[in-house]
Amino acid sequence: MHEEEKQPFLSHLEELRKRLVAISIGVGVAFIICYLFSERLFQYLILPLKTVLPEGDQLIFTNLPEMFITYVKVSLIAGILLAAPFIF
Repeated sequence: MHEEEKQPFLSHLEELRKRLVAISIGVGVAFIICYLFSERLFQYLILPLKTVLPEGDQLIFTNLPEMFITYVKVSLIAGILLAAPFIF
């Protein structure tokens, strides 16, 4: 699309909607792929912390849903990073 072309306002909104849907699908697919590897990703992220913890100490989850939410957060951030070439 050329910069000289004039588009009506609704045409801009339609283009924005298409791009947001495509981005959502891309991030969603990347999130699902990353969630399959969420435990490995989390273990990789805490590896530097594990090296400085005293022998015998370990990280714990203090609430019941905390483990699930942590894995979802890690997967979402990794999914956004994985889909970044598609987004930009």
